[in-house]
Amino acid sequence: MRRASHALIWAGLWFVFFGVPASAQYTGRRQGFWFGLGYGYASANASCDGCVSGSRVGGVGEFLTIGGTPSPQVLLGVTVDGWTHARQLMGNLVVSLYYYPHIKDGFYLEGGLGVSTYRLDTSPEVTGGGFGLTLALGYDVPIGRNASLSPRAAYSNGVVGDLSYVGATSPYRTGWKQDFLFIGLTLTSH
Repeated sequence: MRRASHALIWAGLWFVFFGVPASAQYTGRRQGFWFGLGYGYASANASCDGCVSGSRVGGVGEFLTIGGTPSPQVLLGVTVDGWTHARQLMGNLVVSLYYYPHIKDGFYLEGGLGVSTYRLDTSPEVTGGGFGLTLALGYDVPIGRNASLSPRAAYSNGVVGDLSYVGATSPYRTGWKQDFLFIGLTLTSH
């Protein structure tokens, strides 16, 4: 219930700041600088050498993306997405390419490569970082002249390697791999 109320608050604020709803037909207006904020549900899983495989754990999924528009069908940007639950955080920072197969349609495919991180907020703190990948798809629904609300589904994967306590000389866990699935809404200003 709390997650749904946050999404409704975000949508209401977006309407207040970015204008009157657009016409029913998608205008295909994608140009210049853009940014987006996303919020939703995420389900995470992790594995490591010697770990007992666990089940997926639900949590909050959030992301921020910002970039430019080389063409009406291609957007290039940087995306930060993450999963949080209790005192754990999984995240990816990737360079993303958004591809719109049809200029006058809001459907897009997204792919990004970059870095992945894990953090457990304990004393001492457990951290690790490595290679990250994000794949997503979504659909932009215009809600104003330069704004859209987009349902988005994403898969983020990370090969973190070793997790260590801050200041420790030996690893806490080795062979750490993680992934999380995100389903939520994005508010984007084009």
